[in-house]
Amino acid sequence: NGKNLVVLIISLLSIVGGKLTPVRMGFTYTQTVLFLCFSLNQLMQRKSDKTFAYTLYAALVTFPLGLVGWQESMACTNFVIKYGGHLIYDAYIPISSIIFYLLCYGKAVSEN
Repeated sequence: NGKNLVVLIISLLSIVGGKLTPVRMGFTYTQTVLFLCFSLNQLMQRKSDKTFAYTLYAALVTFPLGLVGWQESMACTNFVIKYGGHLIYDAYIPISSIIFYLLCYGKAVSEN
């Protein structure tokens, strides 16, 4: 399967890249790899699979998480740390995912 090969290649490159990345750049490297993987996953989906959930996930989870990650990597010590620092980033992932699930579930229930 072509997708499995892509996952294997990206995984190997990510591991090697992670070993070569300076510790102080670790968060930025990890953020880049996560968004690269997410983007490739979304781009490789069939058009028929790009439904309400596809759009909602990008708008509710991915885009805001990118902004939070960008803010943290650029201004953590000067700004973000005053409001919780990395906790904001870590908390946003499950909170936005739960909201995403509930909205999709509510839409599915209302359609049936």
